Amino acid sequence: MATLTPQKIEETGLTISAYTACASGGDDFVNTGVEFIQVQNNHGSAARTVTIAATTTDISDAIYGTLKKVNIIKIISAGQSMIFGPFKMLAFNNADGKVAITYSDSAADMKIIVVYLDRQ
Repeated sequence: MATLTPQKIEETGLTISAYTACASGGDDFVNTGVEFIQVQNNHGSAARTVTIAATTTDISDAIYGTLKKVNIIKIISAGQSMIFGPFKMLAFNNADGKVAITYSDSAADMKIIVVYLDRQ
C-alpha cells in the first residue's frame, strides 16, 4: 500500500497535474477531515471499481441513535473520473489516522490525487 501526500488547494489555485498511478495493493493517506481524492480510470473500455474503507460501522449519535457506516464502493466508467470526500475521521480513519483505498483489476490504468482545503 502506497501512502499519498495531499496537495493544498491555494486561493491562487492548484494545478492538478501531479496524479500518481494507483498502487495494485491500494493506497492510503493521512486524513484530517478536509481531504478529497480524485480517481481517474484511463482504461480505454473497462470500468474499474474503487473501494474506500469505512473503519467504524456503528456510530452512536445523541440525536439519531446508532448509525451504520458502510464502505464507499463506486464503479468508474472507462475514461471517466470521480471525486470523493471529505472523509469523516471517526468513520474512515484507521488506527494510523489514514483512509485506505483499494481498486479492482490491480489498479490497471488508474491514477489518483489527494487534495485538501486549508481551514483558516
